[in-house]
Parts: sequence; structure tokens; C-alpha cells
Amino acid sequence: MPAQGDVLCHERFRFSDGTFGKKLLVVLNNPAARDPCIVVKTTSQRRRYQGVKPGCNPNKSVFYLPDTGKEVVRGDTYIQLEETFELSVADMTASVLKKALSSLGKLSDLSLSQIKNCLKKVRLDIPERHYKLIFK
Repeated sequence: MPAQGDVLCHERFRFSDGTFGKKLLVVLNNPAARDPCIVVKTTSQRRRYQGVKPGCNPNKSVFYLPDTGKEVVRGDTYIQLEETFELSVADMTASVLKKALSSLGKLSDLSLSQIKNCLKKVRLDIPERHYKLIFK
């Protein structure tokens, strides 16, 4: 079972608009046996995030993690905080069996802590159920 800070590569992630695609995800909670994993998407596409500074950018609902070579993700990475997603245990198990979901590694404890603190600043964007699972 994934844990908070894990970076997952999902080959067939279902987006809010119903389309599917490859996406790197960051797990935000330590799910109990029946709890879903709460994840956020990442992107390397900087066009949407011009002018952001490293770290928390609540006005853009993004955490910018520049490439330092010290994290599991490579290249400048924008962790998109405006939308959280649930991955159920059943969905994750099926995806792993289909080789559509894999773990790339874990973010540093410092980066995870900073991301979670940034989430508190964009609190209105996060459903109450997700917030409780992330911060319990």
C-alpha cells in the first residue's frame, strides 16, 4: 500500500474530464486498510506557472519543486494542489496487476512537509473528506 510522500506513475490515470493518460502522482496520506489514497497530479509544463517561486505558491495552487537532483522526480516539477483525487485499494490493486501503476520512490520528508503546509493555504480547494484523510 502506498504511503504519504510516495511518487506513483500511473499509465492510465482518469482525469476529471473523463480522459485517461500517463501521470505522476504524489500520495498525501497514509491510508488505513479501507481508506483511499489521496493524491495530487504533477506536471513539468511550466507555461501555466510562469513567475512562480520555488516552494508554495498558493495564488496558483501549486508547489514548485525545482530540479536539484535530490528528489525522486527529475526535472522541474509543479505539484498541482487545486484538485485532489482518490485511488481506492481495489483500483490500485487492479492497476498494479495490469502494470499500469508503479512506485518511483519517495519525496524527502522536508518536501512532503512543505507540500502539506502549502495544502493548508489552499484549503478551500480541497474536499473536507480528503482534508481529514490527509491531516489525521
